[in-house]
Amino acid sequence: FSSDTFTDGSSYVICVKATDAAGNESKYSLGVSSTYTVDKTKPTLSGDSVGGSVYDTTANSKNWFKETKLAVSGTWTDVVGTSEDAGSGVKTLYYQLNGTGTTALDTSNYASAGTAIAVTDNAYDTNIGTFATGENTLRYLAVDYVSNVSDVYERTIWVDRTAPVIAETSSSDTSTHTSFSSTTPMGKAN
Repeated sequence: FSSDTFTDGSSYVICVKATDAAGNESKYSLGVSSTYTVDKTKPTLSGDSVGGSVYDTTANSKNWFKETKLAVSGTWTDVVGTSEDAGSGVKTLYYQLNGTGTTALDTSNYASAGTAIAVTDNAYDTNIGTFATGENTLRYLAVDYVSNVSDVYERTIWVDRTAPVIAETSSSDTSTHTSFSSTTPMGKAN
């Protein structure tokens, strides 16, 4: 038989019998049978955060941070059929920061192009670094215990390590005017 004959999310009791080279057959293994649940469904990302903030997936949003090493965490759902968490569970997360050479992480090369992180109870929490100043691309996917591979998720993370500069300008008249490109209240003036 083939695994294609089993329905995703269904449970089966499998019994076996053996036949030796002379053609002698055993009885079915009713005493040593096991129940198995089929999982053919890839895991999906339930939610993720970067640097302690929920990742903003809104179009044209920029997720800015000043740190170059960031905590990345999230949860996965491994649902089979209509039962929540009936799948085998997510085993490993593979991630890649800013590509490795010319090979971008995808569903066929994750083991060689990505860095593996163990997942516990369908959740992950790890520090990833070093993010470069400017735009960074974090790609990741999950693999469950029976080797179903999720889609690749991509996050753009921006790092800015430069403090703002206050610019002063003056006019040609007798009074001097100062304008600020960025202001932060420092306290009450006396």
